[in-house]
Amino acid sequence: MGRRRLRDLTHLNDGDVILFEPEAQRWREIADVFGVKGFTNLEEALAQKPDALSISTPPALHEPYVKKAIELNLHVFADVPF
Repeated sequence: MGRRRLRDLTHLNDGDVILFEPEAQRWREIADVFGVKGFTNLEEALAQKPDALSISTPPALHEPYVKKAIELNLHVFADVPF
């Protein structure tokens, strides 16, 4: 699901999408395929001042990212309601 979202986001927002992927091997692969700037550290990614977070982790892992987005007053998209 994350790759599909990233494809759609990069199509709609050329050059304005960044990627956070904590796993370095997957980060390199995905960033190269989609031509986006990527980060393995969440704080470094958030330092880029995004307007929104689109969370594409397994649902059980959504909560800390949703909370962080809310703390930073960011728009947030997640599959599971809280």
